[in-house]
Order: sequence, then structure tokens, then C-alpha cells
Amino acid sequence: MKKIILVASSAIILSGINACKEVGPSIDLTPVVVDTSFHERAFDTTYTEAVPAADSKKVLVEEYTGVQCTNCPDGAQILKTYEESHPGSIIIAGLHAGSLTDPVEGESKYNFQNSDVLNMINSYFGENPPKPAAAIDRVKQGSEYFITTRVAWPSYIDQRRALASPVNIDLTSKYDSTHNKVVVKVKVVYTASISVKQHLSVWVLEDNLVDVQLYPDHHDPNYVHNHVFRDFLTPVIGASILDTVDTKLPGRVYERTFIYTPKSSEWNLDNCRIVAFVHNSESADKAVAQVAEVKVKE
Repeated sequence: MKKIILVASSAIILSGINACKEVGPSIDLTPVVVDTSFHERAFDTTYTEAVPAADSKKVLVEEYTGVQCTNCPDGAQILKTYEESHPGSIIIAGLHAGSLTDPVEGESKYNFQNSDVLNMINSYFGENPPKPAAAIDRVKQGSEYFITTRVAWPSYIDQRRALASPVNIDLTSKYDSTHNKVVVKVKVVYTASISVKQHLSVWVLEDNLVDVQLYPDHHDPNYVHNHVFRDFLTPVIGASILDTVDTKLPGRVYERTFIYTPKSSEWNLDNCRIVAFVHNSESADKAVAQVAEVKVKE
């Protein structure tokens, strides 16, 4: 196996983080070029192994929301109800960007806005829908990714859950409090042949943030905001997976490790999660193949 560590200075940091050392199966493959400009440390490797059984398909729901969006609590409740009745089947990311996301003057404790999220929605998706809206596994319904008819969200989720996933994702996260580093390892295993280009996206979300939320007829100062997007570990559009491999055959493994410093001391890392998903990266096909999540302090 050839492993590439693209930042020479990483050996200095890695010496203090034992979890980063790993030895993969021996196989000689063309090195995979990794763009690490987006974060301080990242490295990857690829090899083959026995083809595993495909895991059940989980669905990524990107919820476009805001603290001043009076109908957004209803949308959040629809997703919460679905999540409770289908545990482990969906992973929700709350995207606070654009209109109706300004903190409520004199009431808000937090500012959930994220300009990188707005850039992703405007440039990557090419749309900026009214809130609440949800993208279900990045599959277009009609001409749009983001669905504003919230009562239709469960049926679209059901459609995606019924599909077989061509990849399994094994995701781990370890927090090193001494260095304030999070070591995230993503293992992608192909269970079916894939010939389209794909990207890996890894995000940080935070739950249990109690703050004001506007409703049509009142302000709730004790609203619990969950799934709040905090940061990208990969570029906004994701990091490419095996670009030099035309067809990813069953049994192909792609592993990527990130060493990440949380951006804000205000985050409660006990309430933070890492979400990783593999998605197609063709101009007309951005569908999510599989998604996984793990607590930052697993």
C-alpha cells in the first residue's frame, strides 16, 4: 500500500496523536492526489477487500431554515416526527443562511448564519429557495433540489430509503483534548460498481442549542435548535474520490483521515456530530449515495 501524507509538517502534529497511525492492507495502487488547502491536515489511501453486504440506505436531509422563519418550526417538527418513527434512517443538517437567519435583536444568544453554506446553496445548487425547504439526498424533484412543500418531505424520503446504496461508510471520531484536535476517519467501501465521479463531504453539526425562534404568533426563547451546521472539513463542494479510477468496483476501499481544530470555543463538543456523505459530482447528478454520522467525542 502506498499512503500519501501531503503536508510535510504533519509528522510533527501526528506524533502527539497516536490515533492517526494506521497500517492498511498491502496493495500497490496509483497514489491518490489530495487537495488539503481547505484544512490543516488530511491524508488518504485506497485498497481492495472482500465485498461486504450493503448497508441499509440512510437519507441526507438538508433543512434550509432560520430563526426568523415563522414556518420553520413546523418543518422541523415534520422531520423530527419522521426521525422518531424511523430511527436511524435519516440524517438532518440544519442550514442557516440567507434571509430570515439574522439573530433576533435583544433576544438571540447565538448567530447560526454561515456564509459558506449560502455560497454552497447559490453556486453548487444554483438556487436559493424560500424557507422552510429541504433537499432530500440532493435529488431534484421537478426542476429544484430544495422542496418547499414540507408535507411532501416524508414521501420523498421514503423513496430514497427504498434504494440500495452502492457504498458503505464507516465513520469514527476521536477528540484529543490535550491538543484540541478531532481525528476523523472515513472508510468508504464500494458494494456495487460506480462509474460516475463522486465526492466526499464531511461536516460538523451541533445539537441542543437553546435560543429564540420566531413563530407566526409568538417568540419562543427556549426553542431547541438541533442539527445546526457549524463547519466544513472538506471543501464546500466536497473532496473528490478516486478521480483516476474510471470505475470503482465492488470491494474498492477509500479511506480518508482528517485532523481538525474546532473553530469556536463556544461550541459544546459534547453536542457536536460529524456527518460524512458520498455524493455524485456530475453536473446533472448530485445524488447522495450514502451518509453516516458519529459524535465528535465518540
